[in-house]
This record gives sequence, C-alpha cells and structure tokens, in this order.
Amino acid sequence: MPARFLSAFLVFSLLLSQSGCTAKPPQLALREELLTQRIALVADSSQTDTSLELFASSRAQGALKGAGEGIAGMVQGLGGSNCSGEVCGAALLLYLAFAVVFGGTVGAIQGSLKATPEKKSGDNEAFIAALMRHFSSQLTLANRVLIKSREIPDLSINPVSLPGCEAGEACEEFKRLAAYGYQKALAVALTRCDFVLAGQQQDDPALALNLEARVRITDIGSGVEVYSRKYEVGSQVRRYSDWLKMDPASLSREVDSALDSLSTQIVDNLFLTAALPMDSGTWRLPGTEDYGCCWICPVSPPLNIDYFPQVKQQWPFVPSRQPTLEWQPFPGSRRQVQLEKKTGYAATDVRYDLKIWRMEGTRRGALVYERVALPAAMHRVEETLMPDSRYLWSIRACFTIGARKACTPWAFSLVPSGPNGCESTWIKPESNYYRFVTP
Repeated sequence: MPARFLSAFLVFSLLLSQSGCTAKPPQLALREELLTQRIALVADSSQTDTSLELFASSRAQGALKGAGEGIAGMVQGLGGSNCSGEVCGAALLLYLAFAVVFGGTVGAIQGSLKATPEKKSGDNEAFIAALMRHFSSQLTLANRVLIKSREIPDLSINPVSLPGCEAGEACEEFKRLAAYGYQKALAVALTRCDFVLAGQQQDDPALALNLEARVRITDIGSGVEVYSRKYEVGSQVRRYSDWLKMDPASLSREVDSALDSLSTQIVDNLFLTAALPMDSGTWRLPGTEDYGCCWICPVSPPLNIDYFPQVKQQWPFVPSRQPTLEWQPFPGSRRQVQLEKKTGYAATDVRYDLKIWRMEGTRRGALVYERVALPAAMHRVEETLMPDSRYLWSIRACFTIGARKACTPWAFSLVPSGPNGCESTWIKPESNYYRFVTP
C-alpha cells in the first residue's frame, strides 16, 4: 500500500475509534421543541472554575521582574501583603478584567484583599482562584444569551431565578417552573476564564484570554437532561507585557467582545444549527473525492492534505491580498435527496455566511472579515488583508427547511482527526479551519 494511503488509512481508523457525541448540535426534533416550547433561562454559577494555572507555573521571569514588583506594590497599597512577582502581575490583570467588566469596583478588590488572610507563596494559585470565583458571580453571559436569542423569530425564552437550587437539578424550585408553563430549562454557565499560551514559552509570552461555557437543557416534565455542550472562545493574542499595559476601557472591550462571541456561538448552535440528516463528510474514505472537508468543501483555495510523513493540512497561497474564495454549492443533489427522504422537505433559499480570522502564533486570532447571506458559492474579499500573513476561514450554509430557517455547522477540515469527525461543531482553532497565506 502506498505510504500516503497507509497514513490516511491510519488517520481514518483513528477517527472511527474516536467518534462520539459531545459536540454535536441538537437533533432536528429537539431544535423544533426549543423553537416552539417555553424556555426558562437559568444563570448557573455552580460550574465556574476560573484558573491561573498558566501563570502559577509560568517561566516568564525576565519580562515580569520589573512589572511584577511594581504591581505588587500597587496591590499591597490596596491592603494586600501576600502578592509578589509574576503571579501578582497576573492577579492584578484579572482583578481589573473582572472588576471593570463585570461590575466590581476598586473598593471590592480592596475589601477582598484585606479580608484574605496571609498566605504562603505556594498558596498563590488557590488565593487567586478564590478571588476570581468572587468576581465570577457578576458575569453577564446568561443575559447576553437572552439578548442574542431575541433575534430568533417566535422564540419564547425568559430568565428565571432558582434560589437554593442548582440549575438543571430536579429540585422543588425547578419543578415549579412547569406550573408557569415552562417546558425546557436552559442553564448557562461560564465554566472557565484564563489565559492560554499562544506560542512558545519565553520571557514575554504571547497569550490569549480564553473563556469556556457550558449549556445544559433539561426537560422540565421529566427532569431529564436532554442536551449538554461546551463552548470556547479566545481573545486577540497579545504579549503578556501588553496585557499588563492595557487601560481598563480597552480591557473591558476585549472581554466584552469575547463574551459576545461566546453568546453568539451558543444561540447559533441551539436555535439555528441542527444535526442534519445528511452526509456530513465524516465517512468519505481517504484518497476519494472531497475527502477531508466537512459539510462544505473549499474550491479556491483548495484543501491540500499531506499524507506523508504526517497527515496534515498545508497552507495554500492565494494570488492576491483580496482573494476570491470559492466553495462547493450546498446541498448538492445527494444531500438534497437525503434531506427530503428524512424530513419531507428540500433545502431552499440557500445563503452563505463567511468568516476570516488572522492566525496569531499557534491560535486563531481576531475575526478580521465577515459577510452574511451571500447569494453565491464564491466571494471576493472586499478589504485588503495583511501581506505575508496566515489566515483561517470558514463558511456555512443557511437555508429554509419547511417553515423554518436552519444552518449547517461551520465548515472545516477533517484533518487532523477530531473526537467527533464532521458531526462536531467544535473546531479546534489552530488546526482544523480552512486556511491560506497572502502574498
């Protein structure tokens, strides 16, 4: 067997063994229920796990000696006496982020620091995590989900409070929602807020603010959880020293943007995207036509896959800094037949959404270009991109099925293999997006 096909076969076998259901969108039947039933929206703070693990074990000593010592003095001036070095610098950065963005004040920070007993240096991470949990109760993710959901026609969703009841549990307060006509409960939790390394470890590392959330949908009548899903977004990548230099307003905008992206992901996945009963691309054999692309295949620039010595995507070059991106039309005759057979409806009025991100270090960076409701399966980028730069891109198709609008998941590469194949709506930022390099 030729080496390229042997490598491809091994990857395909790995994919088969890993297939699961942790990141699939809701089934069409569940999505129909969500669009027609009354939903109680619950802010769930029980799952929050803010972390500074990266900073607790950081090697960024050189760049942080001066900054950390200076910040330590500032924090000590607020009443703290147990903060020093790089961990202190990280702590103050996140104090500001949570305090400014989520409604805290310098007074709240000062009170927390004064109320915290003196710790040994080995307890710094626990100390910081405790403070982050203090501020995490002020997060506004559930409210943002509510606002975004108002853009979905006829959706009935309202915020509720369940004092003394963990969201999703079948406690008495939860059961009483049925008396008010609620049929589903949507619990939204910001589960993690931390900084992640976006490149090699060095004196002044490149970092992105990373937010994770989890949603859980419970059927109120039965008390059974019918759907659960994790979401993740990252901010623009910056050097650690640049994060520390940011003024409160800029930091507020950065976290605000990440929260907006997170809420958009949640609403899109729950109420627009669905597990469509058609070929997603997972089961195409290596070496066959269209292998490696999920949902919608790129035409220009093409998806180039190396099979040896390591199965991976290549970075194709585009001839212009305003490239024309082209993809295969959706759904195609085979998928149209599959959809009609399973649902009784054909996909009509197809439009395409397009997004382009700049690659920053080893992570997906900022969204630099977006268009919605494109009528054709091609688009010339209307803004000039940066020279000699790497970009990630994706498209999705939105269409009418019956009386409702539905969208495919965002298209991506099956290579390298992921835990859910093309059935997933979880795209690993640094590896599975379609990509290109500008001249």
